[in-house]
Amino acid sequence: MDRLELGHASHEALRAWHDRAFHAVLGPQVAARGAFRVEARALAANELALRWLGRLGATQRCRLPGYGKNSEDFFLYDWTREAFTAGRASIPE
Repeated sequence: MDRLELGHASHEALRAWHDRAFHAVLGPQVAARGAFRVEARALAANELALRWLGRLGATQRCRLPGYGKNSEDFFLYDWTREAFTAGRASIPE
């Protein structure tokens, strides 16, 4: 399967749109449903996923040694209602 190649400007615009759309759903809609925390786990060796979670405003909480199927390390990230309320989990325009 061929990988879709986008121009740099198109890629950046798509990524910015995706980040804003994700944040719009995660913050107001999830918190409105009574959620206190949303969690995500990412393979520690997956630098792209770790950067993406950081861009989305997630807080890295801890390393999960041996958490993976083959004993890979993972990181636990989360977003909390307090972070959204305080504006710490916002995505820049």
